[in-house]
Amino acid sequence: NEIQPVGQDDIVKVDVRVIAATNRNLKNEVENGRFRADLYHRLNVYPLKVPSLRERDDDVSILTGFFIERVKRKLGVGQLKLSAELAHHLNAYAWPGNVRELEHLLNRAALKACAHLPMHERHNQIVTIQVSHSDELALMADHVMSEGELPKDSVLGEVQTEQPINLRHALDDYQRQLVRQSLTLHDGNWSKAAKHLSVDRANLIRLAKRLGVSVEKVVR
Repeated sequence: NEIQPVGQDDIVKVDVRVIAATNRNLKNEVENGRFRADLYHRLNVYPLKVPSLRERDDDVSILTGFFIERVKRKLGVGQLKLSAELAHHLNAYAWPGNVRELEHLLNRAALKACAHLPMHERHNQIVTIQVSHSDELALMADHVMSEGELPKDSVLGEVQTEQPINLRHALDDYQRQLVRQSLTLHDGNWSKAAKHLSVDRANLIRLAKRLGVSVEKVVR
């Protein structure tokens, strides 16, 4: 609990605690020369691993309720709720952006749901957020077919096997397949692909980036 400023002889008494957070493996970063070893060992006193949101299924509903209440107050809405379909897709989504992605998705969806209401009428209205108010989830929902309509080469067709299936990974794979097919159909044109999938172009690009889908431009 003492520090000595550089260039000074006096000792300064301190009473602090440092909480540091990172999304990287700092031990590997040190070994690869990208993080100072001395700083790592000073910080690595009592490490805590926070599981990603996809590993905490029960937290999605709890956090959703918290964020909905908060955005309800910001928008001045009497009551804000989720449709049953949207709640289902929120729990099925992989959340690569963790809690922050969930918060921002709900904020955007709430804004869209309330957009048609004048400010002075919102305080006594009940607004229901639908899947259609979120482009990311609408893309997933619009292309989930019934079991009888599943194509043979569809990723979702694997559900008929007895092997355990990770639902979120399967949905990601299916979305990836749809995005690639649409981009191929429209020669890599993001605007046309977005229109084909009934989503906003910017949201499609963000989704494609998360799924690892890209378009290479070839100059001839």
